[in-house]
Amino acid sequence: MHKVTALIVAAGNGTRMNSSVKKQFLLIKDIPVFIHTVMAFQKSELIDDIVIVTAEEDIDKTNTLVNSYGLNKVSKVVAGGNTRTQSVKNGLIYVNSPFVAIHDGARPCIKAKHIEQVVVTAVKYGGATLGVPVTDTLKAVTDDEIKNTVDRNGLWCIQTPQCFDTEVLKDAYIKSEGLTYTDDCQIFESRGLRVKVVAGDKSNIKITTGEDLELAKFLLKN
Repeated sequence: MHKVTALIVAAGNGTRMNSSVKKQFLLIKDIPVFIHTVMAFQKSELIDDIVIVTAEEDIDKTNTLVNSYGLNKVSKVVAGGNTRTQSVKNGLIYVNSPFVAIHDGARPCIKAKHIEQVVVTAVKYGGATLGVPVTDTLKAVTDDEIKNTVDRNGLWCIQTPQCFDTEVLKDAYIKSEGLTYTDDCQIFESRGLRVKVVAGDKSNIKITTGEDLELAKFLLKN
């Protein structure tokens, strides 16, 4: 296998949590959310090193926590930007491995098998992401009124990790300077590059609200 760096994005402020503590530092089983996330990549045999992107004011705190939990694969903790796109771009500067697996710091329930499946698929095809097929009925709604039913055939909810050929991703970022993306698959798509989708499961939730935190506590407990 090629060397792979995990790029953990944990620079958000968690405004929708209604908490004075940023969501990545909230506790699950007395361990901060982002530490659970990093631990999953620390344990993966396919991950060689880890770069964490966080808010500039949280770098010292993050380093202290990383050291206290013995996460020796973490090679760098760097400052993020005002958007997710800028945070990933900042982190990519410190990625020297042929492949990079980008993951949300607020997805602590990621499973080892899914990390490995995404990495292996990306090495084979150049880009891969975790996702789950849409199973709910979808409606287009305007002014709280249903306008029509959306065909869910072929629709997926995309998660992380998302793994790519590092140099190709860096080049795509350079050529898309000034644009903002909700995930890194989109920047690959914008350059006409293909991204394979690996089937994950719904337990790989992203913590955004207090309800998500309670569900993550249940999932990690069990």
